[in-house]
Amino acid sequence: AQRARDAGAFVAIPHPHWYQLQLEDGTALDAAQAVEVYNHTSFVHTDRGDGAVFLDGMLSLGHRLNVIAVDDSHWKNGDAFGAWVQVKAEALTPEALLAALHAGHFYASQGPEIHDIARDGDSLTIRCSAAEAIVLVGPVSKSARAHGQNITRARLPLDTFAGHWCRAVVIDALGRRAWSNPLWLD
Repeated sequence: AQRARDAGAFVAIPHPHWYQLQLEDGTALDAAQAVEVYNHTSFVHTDRGDGAVFLDGMLSLGHRLNVIAVDDSHWKNGDAFGAWVQVKAEALTPEALLAALHAGHFYASQGPEIHDIARDGDSLTIRCSAAEAIVLVGPVSKSARAHGQNITRARLPLDTFAGHWCRAVVIDALGRRAWSNPLWLD
């Protein structure tokens, strides 16, 4: 992993739940830049697609990791098109996409869109496609949330997360999610 990163690759820890990774495994992989919060093939084939517990544990240990989701499709049993990374790049070229990944200019999704996340003092405003919930999650049980039907914007307080981190999760009416990269508030 370190050789790949040194060569310019973007390195992520794949499907931690499927692999049953422990935090010690993640800590040993210090070349990683992201954790796979969701892997659709792992979900379809083993019901172990979620990597949020591992991700949040790593973040709580101080590892500054970003968030990816993929379908990891093997084109068997409906495992295609279940998750992806939305990248904000200067151009649709391998070089520009890789630069955007390294810069953290992306979010992970199963379908919902995150249009904008903006900090305004002690609050965070999230604009997104129609959602049933917009949630900020942080260490342990720290959270802030907005619930409703077809909500496309929420302004959520950051005071709960002071000195720590938080990340946004947008959940649509079908239960599909989009995950932002973490915001560090230290």
